[in-house]
Amino acid sequence: MSIEQKDLQELLIKLMRTRQYAKLRAVADKINPADIAALMDSMEDEDSLKLFRLLPKDKAADIFPLLQDEDQQYIIMSLSTKEASIVIDNLMADDAADLLEEMPANVVTKLLANTSPETRKDVNQLLRYPEDSAGSVMTVEYVGLRASMTVTQAIERIRRIGLDSETVDVCYVIDEKRKLLGTVALRYLLIKPENALIGDIMNENVISINTKTDQEQAARMFQKYDFTAMPVVDDENRLVGIITIDDIVDIMQEEATDRGYREDGRHHPDGKAVHENGNLRDVQEADSLAAVSDDFRDVYRVDHHAFRERAVAVRRADGVYPDADGYGRKRRIAGQRLGHPRTVSA
Repeated sequence: MSIEQKDLQELLIKLMRTRQYAKLRAVADKINPADIAALMDSMEDEDSLKLFRLLPKDKAADIFPLLQDEDQQYIIMSLSTKEASIVIDNLMADDAADLLEEMPANVVTKLLANTSPETRKDVNQLLRYPEDSAGSVMTVEYVGLRASMTVTQAIERIRRIGLDSETVDVCYVIDEKRKLLGTVALRYLLIKPENALIGDIMNENVISINTKTDQEQAARMFQKYDFTAMPVVDDENRLVGIITIDDIVDIMQEEATDRGYREDGRHHPDGKAVHENGNLRDVQEADSLAAVSDDFRDVYRVDHHAFRERAVAVRRADGVYPDADGYGRKRRIAGQRLGHPRTVSA
């Protein structure tokens, strides 16, 4: 921890213990969410939980996805059902699904029962897909447009729902049955005449991913086409969600980590023994994830730093988590928790 971080942590703890809550909120409001997430990761559990409870709702929602997995679960399990459900309601659907698929089914059912119907529907939709499929890592929060809209109407819609969407850099044109017709980039909307129809300016040559496509194949498609986001469709070409470049970075990091431990016959950092040639190798210490992540280039034959920089550029363009790449969430796999159902009934 740097000196600045240590001083900041001591200040926040001091303000909590002296009950200067208004000042604490004012100080926290000026700090980047990624920096607060880093501080909370280094705090004692009790202090971290108390700080989270004192943060404004919107700030807490920005910070939560950036916390370590175990810290997220500790906070959710420590909050009341009502408080936890509010946190989940304020998360992007894919972040909420990532969190809930790691928790016991009875807890998930209880939490979802107290969330909004929209959140419940979106999370259940994501939990239905096989754990290594594109459908399981997509988000259902995107900007959908109609071909009959004018540029002015499209921009008004983006303003209305943009903050609740994963990205507004690319919008997706669909018909009344949600079939994917094309895409239109925000920059084109800004330079086209106000009365131009979306159907006339959209790109009809759309490359999409099927919900059943394997995650690694999806990652290779991103690398091949140099996209920052791709639409995910079902077997009837109906748009069901999108995958963004930051999701792909998470997938690549997890796959490279698992492959690195598997090839070396080491224990996974989560405590799982890894098979090598059918035999279990007992290793006393696991190397850090950072060391394994250096295998990205060999495993995927791409420059993972370029992927990371591209992901950050997308976030900066949307004004969301501009410096959060170092604390991005790690994609979780439900299969790591034996017996956990991917579909949770409300």
